[in-house]
Amino acid sequence: MSKDLLFIVFLIVSFVEQLTLARPPSSDVQVPYLIIGNTTCHNKGYLGATVALYDGDPSMLNLPIVSTTSTSNGSFCLQTKIPHSEQKKGNFKLIFQHSCGQTNAYSSDKFVFSIPLKNNSKMSGGKLLYNLTNIELSQHKYRCFSTECMMRQ
Repeated sequence: MSKDLLFIVFLIVSFVEQLTLARPPSSDVQVPYLIIGNTTCHNKGYLGATVALYDGDPSMLNLPIVSTTSTSNGSFCLQTKIPHSEQKKGNFKLIFQHSCGQTNAYSSDKFVFSIPLKNNSKMSGGKLLYNLTNIELSQHKYRCFSTECMMRQ
């Protein structure tokens, strides 16, 4: 019985110790982002453009923070939360991957270009809003065969 009592005391001490060693909550505030826009191909809404937000240049080790695909009328909407400490660095890029202007219907080649997110945002409904309006994809035909080539832009 004394071994059981000793074991229970050990568990209680361990539990109390874990509570006192718990990390204090982070003071790094999560900033909500809302990025909206419309992709067009020859002035018509473009379905299927992949839009991804990266912190820095895309690579195999740097995955997108958030991504989406444009709808049938070309609109897209990205929502995420980014720590304030990361936001202050200001190295965010929107990467667009599309097939607008593709001459061969059977080709799987994609065109890629990026837009750096600058300080052209405003607060709206408690979120940092980037309204990119129309992005004409036919003007951006940087051919890309892999994620790695996006880094060379």
